[in-house]
Amino acid sequence: QTDGDIDVSLYLYPDWIRVSDIKETTDGREVILSVDENMATGRIAKMFVNGEDNGFEWIAIQQKPAVFGEKVILETKGEGQLDVLLGNDTENLRRIRSLTIRGAINGYDIYTLQKMFVTSNALGKPLDYPLALDLSEAIIYGNYNNIYEEEFHFDIQLPNDRVIFSNHEIPDYMFSYAENLTVISLPHSTKIIGKQAFRNCTALSSVNIPEDVWYIKDSAFLNCSATQININRLSALKKIDGYVFSTTSEIESLRLPDTLEDIAENAFSGCTCKELIVYWLTPPELRVLPNPTNCILYIPKGAKDAYLASAYWNRYSQIVETTEYWED
Repeated sequence: QTDGDIDVSLYLYPDWIRVSDIKETTDGREVILSVDENMATGRIAKMFVNGEDNGFEWIAIQQKPAVFGEKVILETKGEGQLDVLLGNDTENLRRIRSLTIRGAINGYDIYTLQKMFVTSNALGKPLDYPLALDLSEAIIYGNYNNIYEEEFHFDIQLPNDRVIFSNHEIPDYMFSYAENLTVISLPHSTKIIGKQAFRNCTALSSVNIPEDVWYIKDSAFLNCSATQININRLSALKKIDGYVFSTTSEIESLRLPDTLEDIAENAFSGCTCKELIVYWLTPPELRVLPNPTNCILYIPKGAKDAYLASAYWNRYSQIVETTEYWED
């Protein structure tokens, strides 16, 4: 509202929106915008309005994304962008069957991603909305910053129950009860997997643990259906908390690297696997081990006497010395 003239300018990414006219009305001035149809992800523009007699104002203009197809690939330019790029329309989000994200993401972005997850308590069946999520080229930062709030003066609503986490960490509960998640590729730069991160992921068959992961927190895979939890031979894994591998399935093959030195007493409680591959020449004294029934224990060449002498490891009836798993 103004009785004088106004000057209107668009800043930052203005190629899809233009000022087409400024009209005088009984209440002041009316700005007419010309907006291109959106055929991709959501976007935002920043409009500066300078009134002759009543100062200036910044106005954020958001355009929702187009109707999504089954496959979406997007690259962020910084943390906190997914709310604009993907929007917050749950129906549209759940049209996506394969989502690849490259670039920086943070806690606010994870909050947006979680809107895509479906539990058995939600309306409809989780596998009506199967989701394959590729974050291998994403980088997770432990903050809730948002460039749109800072640069565009865009009002951001953050969740009240924010999880505190560090850079390169899969936050606690990140995928918990994501019962429609069928495939996950974690960021290559991941260093920590948070508490109950994959709890009740009942449609997930496989998880590859990135090489740089050094710590897996409590109950990370509790009641998860994954039959393959792949830990690389060159893994930097040092610490695992309790009930980490307490899945609902039988794990095909579980590797424990010789870097692993801090193991909670109940780390393997509830764990069942067909093959257990360990790299210690001297077995650590662990009272609770993966279920030895029908499990083949593979150990380094020359270490069998040490394992047979252990009151805990000798419960495995099939102990095989091998070099096969040391060469990949």
